[in-house]
Amino acid sequence: MVKEVESYKYLGVHIDSQLRWRVQENEAIVKATSYILMFRRLTRTNLGIRPKLMRLLYISVAVPKMTYALDVWYVPPHKKEGMRNNSGSVRALKSMGKIQRIATRAITGGLWTSPNDLLDAHAGVLPANLMLERICHAAIVRAATLPAGHPTQAMVRGYSKKPVKTHLTPLQKLINCLKIKPRHYETITPDPRTPTYKRKFTTTIAESKEESIKDEEKDESDIRIYTDGSGYKGKVGAAAVLYRKGADEPEKILRYHLGLLTKHTTFEGEAVGSILAAWMMQGQTEVGKSTMTSYTDSQAFIKSTGARKAGPGQYLVMEYLRLAETMNNETDTPIMTDTDKFALKWVAAHKGVAGNERVDEEAKKAAQGETSPPEELLPILRKRLPTSATAAKQNFAEKQKTRWLETWKTLPCYAKFQHIDNDFPFNKFRKISNALSRSQTSLLMQLRTGHIPLNSYLFRIKKLGTRRCESCWDRGQLEITETVVHYLFECQAYAAECYDMDRALGRYSRDLKGIMASMKRIKELLKFVGRTTRFKKTLGDSIGDVSQLEPEEG
Repeated sequence: MVKEVESYKYLGVHIDSQLRWRVQENEAIVKATSYILMFRRLTRTNLGIRPKLMRLLYISVAVPKMTYALDVWYVPPHKKEGMRNNSGSVRALKSMGKIQRIATRAITGGLWTSPNDLLDAHAGVLPANLMLERICHAAIVRAATLPAGHPTQAMVRGYSKKPVKTHLTPLQKLINCLKIKPRHYETITPDPRTPTYKRKFTTTIAESKEESIKDEEKDESDIRIYTDGSGYKGKVGAAAVLYRKGADEPEKILRYHLGLLTKHTTFEGEAVGSILAAWMMQGQTEVGKSTMTSYTDSQAFIKSTGARKAGPGQYLVMEYLRLAETMNNETDTPIMTDTDKFALKWVAAHKGVAGNERVDEEAKKAAQGETSPPEELLPILRKRLPTSATAAKQNFAEKQKTRWLETWKTLPCYAKFQHIDNDFPFNKFRKISNALSRSQTSLLMQLRTGHIPLNSYLFRIKKLGTRRCESCWDRGQLEITETVVHYLFECQAYAAECYDMDRALGRYSRDLKGIMASMKRIKELLKFVGRTTRFKKTLGDSIGDVSQLEPEEG
């Protein structure tokens, strides 16, 4: 007898009887909350793990745990045509946003009133909606690149061929929402080579750029082929030029235009360049008799010919191996029996090597659309290459950055931060904070956002009955609001400390934006705060100690 239940857990996912995924959504939120609360225990405002490590822990450990099987139960909120309200997992997004807020506060040391937008940007973490979208996009792209015969690949590509309008599956909803065309993507298959496989040619990567150039100058090969892939003006092209021994001009040139950088990568361009080199030698009488060297400025491609892990662009690497080992137009019978006859070598780019400079020019021409006639190219290059999974993810990530920036410019705090830091999303701040202690990072974050226990802030959150500076009031001055600028540059109670800071900062003595842009100037700011003992109770005594700070990164 089979017992009917409201939901059933299978492979860590709760499947409910109506496939509405509410049970799974609730369980995911509970799991995420428990992980983030444990994550928060590692740090406090004035002590604990540094922001850099907290950020790494959140991105590499907490987020994967929180978003397990996200593409099964989550649909990014979006507006359907003709609809007023958002469709999708609106409730889940709201809950995930609250959970991420706990994490970003722990990373940055911001106070509980700090806006989410500032916390995300200072922590270097995408807002929750963009982060969840990116995870879903990566999952769909991965499903689209699965090999033939895989059940998920059949479903994803089948839907792309015949879309349905009602009763969509979670995968179909994501494909619609993210506007992905799975049939246009490359296929990534397990490595077909046997465990005992060995390349039929030698590969060389010199230890330095100078050594690679010296090796190229000493090369006495009968045939030298230089290859290159170029990303130029938003497009990708590849080229190969063949030189005979003693010749100053190339005997043969092949070019191929791959397409836009949004669909292809420069690695694919490098791979296609090497494929063109191997194609040049197909059926030539010199094969197996004369010495031949193929030069490329891509170490990544050379290493990929010996790698056994499947990945993007793998089909191009396998095509190169087939061509380089057969060197024959009609059969796939290996005729390269002497590995010393053919070599694949790395040569440093843009170092005055004549062949390399020439092929770079040809690759840029190819990027602009100059392709050799189809009859001169091998069959795989006589049609459009599939979209690269890596390029698709990079393009999606760039679009998300643009959306994030556009959203930032519409926020009320945008105008204020132009006087503090306009390098959104504050990469310089994170580099500097990596060298600071936990309490110093918290102080810097609070000074930047204005959410810091000064009287103006405490009055605003109704923790104090006045916003005036008590020190100035006690000295018989008019009522002056105690803001960050007043505390740092104007308060008479700290005139001596401010004088010392002014002398050290020089022309940046009243420039908060200039102070925040340099580790050297931030050290002087920390010394000032330490001397005033204004935040001793909340951040401790070590704020002004800069003797043990690490040098600024980069």
